Amino acid sequence: MLEAKSGLEITVRQRTRGKPLEWAPEAGEIPDGPFWLERSDRPGAPSESPGSPTEDNHDVAVAIGVSRPCIDDVEHYLRAAAVPVSRILDATVYPEPGQHSVRSGAHALHLAHTLERLIRSRTLAERYGTLHLFASAPNALLFFLGQFARPFGRVQLYEHDFDSTEPGKYMPSLCLPPR
Repeated sequence: MLEAKSGLEITVRQRTRGKPLEWAPEAGEIPDGPFWLERSDRPGAPSESPGSPTEDNHDVAVAIGVSRPCIDDVEHYLRAAAVPVSRILDATVYPEPGQHSVRSGAHALHLAHTLERLIRSRTLAERYGTLHLFASAPNALLFFLGQFARPFGRVQLYEHDFDSTEPGKYMPSLCLPPR
């Protein structure tokens, strides 16, 4: 969470297919067209499950599918773990998730910036709740998103268990800001 206004010049080393690439935020191509697929939000946990959303629940989840699609696994995890969110924002990269969907540091920064606008568009009540963040994305994109994260409020990050073959195998990791 090194803020963009820190004045530091940052280049992120991103591994792709075993070789590291230097992804400076101003370097590389930014493709034309949309950056995220237009998808409807998904509702949170159903009302009959324990810990389901109520009128008092303002938590929101974001499923960031860049390297791989993740919305279905996120929805499955939230229901199975009874995490009370009012809705799930589906942020799936355009045209589709894959290992080459982010082309450069400049593209990663632009994706992070447009995603930041989506997250900041939560309602006033939702901004008082926790933002549950699930991501299948290059670390460079997540680093740049972290630079914009201060206004997000409380953020609960989730880690995917890549050793598991079970769908929706996530576990809570960092909670920011720390309590």
